[in-house]
Amino acid sequence: MVSTKVNIKKVALSLFATYGYAGTSMKNISDGVGISKASLYSHFSGKEDILFAVYEDLVEDYIQLHNRLFDEAKNMLVSDQLEHLFKGYILHYYQNREIQAFWEQVTFLTPPEIREKILSNLAEIDQPIHDKMVGIFKQAMDQQLIRKDHPTKMVVSFRSMRDGLLKWMLIIPKIKVDLVSSFWSDYWCGLETRNTKENGEI
Repeated sequence: MVSTKVNIKKVALSLFATYGYAGTSMKNISDGVGISKASLYSHFSGKEDILFAVYEDLVEDYIQLHNRLFDEAKNMLVSDQLEHLFKGYILHYYQNREIQAFWEQVTFLTPPEIREKILSNLAEIDQPIHDKMVGIFKQAMDQQLIRKDHPTKMVVSFRSMRDGLLKWMLIIPKIKVDLVSSFWSDYWCGLETRNTKENGEI
């Protein structure tokens, strides 16, 4: 049986994702759970407390997703590792749209003091993930699979393409999951080394 606290977080996730922090009240949450506001306050001290409880659960989801994708990809060719990370991330959040909408809300539309806390915490949590991705891009360059460039910049480019495509897929129904491979091919073509006179090759 689902506990009241878990149910509160589930309802709050849906409300925050749909209406944002400012558009969600404690009464909205208590009504959604089917309990009184007094009962809600016996579990959480206030709306911000609930927001951060939901946030902590989704941070754990974010970490587990990347750990799983890195683990699945570790014995693949470097190019396949990057494709797996690209597709796996998009598929996860495409299938969990409330989670993606929550991330959009909290990273852009929460009050400044809350957003600052969240972004600071996310930067710390994301650093090991970023470092692993930088390592994969370095490998790809060492193996001459992709052109030489600053690996951190390449990771930012990779994530921008990935997150931008996900956003378009959520907005435009015509962009289906089975088209992700085509978009990946376009991106990979932009990364690959070129046999040009500039790099001394014919």
